[in-house]
Amino acid sequence: MPKERVTREAPAPTTISGKERDDRHAAQQAVERPYGHRENPLRAPGIVQFALLAVALVDIHRRPAEEIRGSRWLWSAVALVNFMGIGPIVYFAFGRKRA
Repeated sequence: MPKERVTREAPAPTTISGKERDDRHAAQQAVERPYGHRENPLRAPGIVQFALLAVALVDIHRRPAEEIRGSRWLWSAVALVNFMGIGPIVYFAFGRKRA
């Protein structure tokens, strides 16, 4: 005896109104972007901190030792204390000798 084939029909497409589509889109965006249109609220301060750190470390290692108060190792460690950019700011304010 041959087996009977069971065929399933695809469900009929449902139509949704424009408002429903907009509501679904808004809900999806709220999940994807919890901060609204701002991608990441910490991006700009993070870039500033990283830039300050990079500039400070480059300056520490390119500047002659006579123009730095203390050791390069010490100021490199201070610059790496990068809480809100404090380390690099302290180096620029106190670590370099005035000309």
